[in-house]
Amino acid sequence: MIQPQEIEVWYLLPAIRRKFARCMIKKHGLSQRKTASLMGITESAVSQYVNSKRAKDVQLGCELSKAVELSVKKAVDEKSHFVTEIQGLLKLAYKEDVLCRIHKEYDEVPENCALCGLK
Repeated sequence: MIQPQEIEVWYLLPAIRRKFARCMIKKHGLSQRKTASLMGITESAVSQYVNSKRAKDVQLGCELSKAVELSVKKAVDEKSHFVTEIQGLLKLAYKEDVLCRIHKEYDEVPENCALCGLK
């Protein structure tokens, strides 16, 4: 069985970054360069997120998607740092069982598994 932390790094974090980058560019009008700078990633990574070449298959769910949009606004308005926002979003993903849902999609997880639910 894959560790929940691996699911977080391989699937959840890229999906959050994808939503974050797309929102910065499409809703806030930032350039790929500025988006990359604020997120601490390369411009090519931003391009892959925006053009659905990375993390396109993972769905975050309604609550987490709304939270990402709020986090983007905070980061763009420079009221918060990207890393701080990402950490809050990851905590919400655990709370909303998003990580657990993704884990079940990409791994054979026992029916009574509670690993992702450990908070």
